[in-house]
Amino acid sequence: MDADERERSSAGASGSPLNTARELMRRGAETGEPRAMLLHGMYLRDLDEDYAEAERWLRAALDGRSAGAAGELGRLLLLQNRDEEAEPLLNSAVEAGDKAAMVPLSLVLLRNGDREGARAVASRAADHGREHARDLLARIDAGWDGWTDDAEDATGPAG
Repeated sequence: MDADERERSSAGASGSPLNTARELMRRGAETGEPRAMLLHGMYLRDLDEDYAEAERWLRAALDGRSAGAAGELGRLLLLQNRDEEAEPLLNSAVEAGDKAAMVPLSLVLLRNGDREGARAVASRAADHGREHARDLLARIDAGWDGWTDDAEDATGPAG
């Protein structure tokens, strides 16, 4: 097998577009490109559910100052019930204008006992049209404490 054949083979053993895209993201991440590290980390978190490896790449993206990395790493930590670590990252993301981080931040605040803060953030998210924010507001108003079997039920899909 020559170098070109090995390259094609490693780009996705099944030849599927998803495997090829995944391999290209991984390669881009390995070159140190922050956006590729971010996307690769998100892929590992959301599709492979490889949280340890996803955290490694999302932290590298954060170190590389990739826009959105703080919010995405915060979501990962939230999914792992690591709320104390998630809160400052999500708060930073919201302060930087990441509207997708608002609902996860609201959930973390609620789970950390800050019902007023959680309601305020969820209300702002709802004002920005975030569908899951309305659901979260209703849950907060009904007395829910923020704990569920699946954090994504309340935070919605990534992005």
